[in-house]
Amino acid sequence: MSWELLATLAPVLRRETAASGTTPYQQGEPAVRFYLIEKGRVQRLRAAEGGTQTEELGPGDTCGDAVLWAGPTFRATARAETPLALWVLDAGELDTLREGHPALDAALRACRPGSEAPAEVKPEHGV
Repeated sequence: MSWELLATLAPVLRRETAASGTTPYQQGEPAVRFYLIEKGRVQRLRAAEGGTQTEELGPGDTCGDAVLWAGPTFRATARAETPLALWVLDAGELDTLREGHPALDAALRACRPGSEAPAEVKPEHGV
């Protein structure tokens, strides 16, 4: 991510902490935040046909990506496996930033390679 985009994001990111065992968001809830993990481990659980898919995330990873490209609800549940330090971006602020910085979606998408982002990103969460 370019320094210009980082400088654009910095004022709207806020730092939060979460205790082990807490759930920053649950599958099916409105997708209203995007998270960057500074410290700690997150277990990402996604209920699907045939069972639950799991993924472990750590420092430098992102979660809550539904805010970026997957529609109005979170696609998975995030559970803190250890105490967390997170940087949080609210969906409304993200929408405002997108209007003035078209390269922002691609830069955030690059933070999470392998995510299920469509080729064309369109915010649809209505927040």
